[in-house]
Amino acid sequence: MSRTRRDPGSGWRRATLLALALAACRTVDEPDAGLVNAPFTAASTQPVRIIYPAAPGSFVNLAADARDAVVAIRSASKVVNGPGSLYPGGADDLALGSGFFVDDQGHVLTSERVIATARELRVVTTDGTELPAKVIGRDTRLDVALLAVEGVTEARTLALGASSALQVGEWVVALGDPFGGEVTASAGIVSALGRNRGGDLTRGDVADYAAFVQTSAPVHAGNAGGPLVNMAGEVVGICSAPEPRGGPIGFAVPIDRIKDILPMLQANGAVSRTWLGIYMHPVTPALAHELGMPDAGGALVADVVVPSPGARAGLRRGDVILSFAGRQVDSRNLPWIASTTGVGQSVALEVWRSQGIVNLTLITEAMPK
Repeated sequence: MSRTRRDPGSGWRRATLLALALAACRTVDEPDAGLVNAPFTAASTQPVRIIYPAAPGSFVNLAADARDAVVAIRSASKVVNGPGSLYPGGADDLALGSGFFVDDQGHVLTSERVIATARELRVVTTDGTELPAKVIGRDTRLDVALLAVEGVTEARTLALGASSALQVGEWVVALGDPFGGEVTASAGIVSALGRNRGGDLTRGDVADYAAFVQTSAPVHAGNAGGPLVNMAGEVVGICSAPEPRGGPIGFAVPIDRIKDILPMLQANGAVSRTWLGIYMHPVTPALAHELGMPDAGGALVADVVVPSPGARAGLRRGDVILSFAGRQVDSRNLPWIASTTGVGQSVALEVWRSQGIVNLTLITEAMPK
C-alpha cells in the first residue's frame, strides 16, 4: 500500500494559519474598546483602531430637502460674461447667479456681486415660476444683498445655522441654481476659517469684513449667492465667487456676519458702520505675562487715532480691551463687533491697564467715508 508523503512543515503552517484566523475573528467579534491612541508598533498584540468621522453615503437627501428654497437670479437684459458663458454654447445670457429664500414672505439673500450691475431683476424658483424682484438692501463690503420677490406669500426657506460652530474638516455642500429649475450641488470640507483678504479693519480702511469660510467645495459664478449648508441642512454661509470659473477652493461669507447686519438691511437698505479709531494687535501668552494679565486674551491697543471715538473714550496705547458692550473680544472679532454696534450707542469697555481693570464708556460714531 502506497503512503502519501507528508510535508513535515505543513502541520506547522496549518496551525499558524488557524491561529491567525482565530485572532482575526477575535478582533472582529470583541466589543469596541474605543479609540486606541497608542502608536502602532511591531510588538503590539492588541489591534489599533483609528477612527475618522465617516463621509456621508451621499448628499441626495440634503440637496432634495433644500432645493425648493434655492432660486436662480436673472437680469431683464442680456448679461456679458455671466454664468451662461461658462457653459458650452452660452446656455443663458440672462443668468446672474443664485440666491435662497430667507423667510416665507419672499426675501432672498444673495451675493452683492451677483446683482451689482443689473438694473432689473427676476427670480426663478425650482418649479420654473419667474417673478420680478427688487433690491431692498445691499452691503458691498460684506458682499451680501437682500431682495424682495413680488407675489410670494409662502416660500420654502432654509434655517440659518451658526458659522461660529464650524470646524475645519467637516462636510459642507454649496448649492446653486444658475438657470432656474435645476439645483446644482458641490461638496467638500471646511478647509479654513476666518480667511481675510487683507486690509486695515481698525480705522475704516476696510478691504474685507467677511472673514471667509474656505472650503474645498468648488464655487463658480453660477452658484455664487447660493447657500453653503452643513450636514443638518442649515445655511452656514453665502457662496462667493471671486473668479467666474471658480477654482479648486471655494469661499463663503459666514452666516453669523450676515445675521448681524440683516436687520439693518431690512430696515435701512444699508449698513451704518461705526469705528473705534485704534490700531490693535493680538495678546500672546508672553505679552500677557509681561502685562501681568491672568490669561492671554483681548486686543492690545497699539496706537490711538486722534480725534476718534477711542480717543474720546480715554483709550491709551498699551491698553488691552477685554470686553466691548459686554462681549469678550480679541483682535480678530473686535473690529467686526465695533463696526456693527450702531451709531450713537453708549458702550461699556472693560480694559486691562497697569495690572488692573479699568472701565470706560465709548459713544459710537459713524465710520469715516
